[in-house]
Amino acid sequence: MQNFLQYLPPFTRARLILSGWYTFILLLILIAFSVALSITYNNDVTRIVLQQDFGNHVPRTLSKVELRLVIAQVRALRSTSRLDIIVIDIITIIVGGGLSFLLAGKTLQPIQKTLHSQKVFIADASHELKSPVTAIQSACEVALRSSKKTNEDYREVLQTVHEQTLRLGKLINDLLSLSVLESGGTKELKPCSLSDIAQKECNNMLPIAKKAKINLKVNIEPNVIITGNPESLQKIVIILLDNALKFTPAHGKISVEVNQRPTPTLRIRDTGIGIPAEKQKDIFKRFYQADSSHAGQGAGLGLSLAEAIMQEHKGRISVESTPSKGSIFSCSFPKKQV
Repeated sequence: MQNFLQYLPPFTRARLILSGWYTFILLLILIAFSVALSITYNNDVTRIVLQQDFGNHVPRTLSKVELRLVIAQVRALRSTSRLDIIVIDIITIIVGGGLSFLLAGKTLQPIQKTLHSQKVFIADASHELKSPVTAIQSACEVALRSSKKTNEDYREVLQTVHEQTLRLGKLINDLLSLSVLESGGTKELKPCSLSDIAQKECNNMLPIAKKAKINLKVNIEPNVIITGNPESLQKIVIILLDNALKFTPAHGKISVEVNQRPTPTLRIRDTGIGIPAEKQKDIFKRFYQADSSHAGQGAGLGLSLAEAIMQEHKGRISVESTPSKGSIFSCSFPKKQV
């Protein structure tokens, strides 16, 4: 049996072993129940036979013929009852074994999905980490290959190394943040002003927007208080603003709104390239990039991190988008608990 199991896929093997344990436990329960039922039934068999033969007037002593007849009936009745119990137990074990196999599959399904997700995550992370490392390695090899490099050549190499290490550092930080959030490692949540956090990040992004010739409009209602983590909320505003700036062409518009109708909401609109309807369901997946032309500008972790932050805050992030017209990202938070 052990040799047979080792050739099976890991989850099929685990499912068979788990269903075997379920069936074994069911068998023990059936044996205990059958023994108890048999003992109880055997104690009543003689009384039942006597009542069938003599009614309520059972004689004190039985003749040899009557005694043999009673004993034969008792044995026959006991044999029939045992056979019935065995048949019922066999049917129960067969049905229970099938149900155990199904239950084992249901039990292992979340684990299987988690492990598959981890494998995909590791593969994607390895691919994304490989890109900046390869770029750094190539730049260094080019610099070392020739002895006739000028200071300007070395400056370009160092610039490339610097850019790729920044990209690598951001990717590692995003991976760590996402890992902490998805593992349930939540930060302390306390009353904080969503208005102040959004306003601060808009002020920080304003010079970048001006340089990109994008009109950044702010419509923030004061004193919108939620229960949250300021650092995480700051990160989600940066992610959404950064995406809006990245995908909005020059002379476009971005508006940032914060209000509490009907619940505290952060809403960022842009007049960028938009997202096709068939891709909108995938944009919150890790490493997914809807626009391949911007693939080198990020790892596709921002929106995954934003969704994880919203889940941490018991809120919801959604998107409405029309290609060539722009996108609206909305983050709805629960009302502040008093």
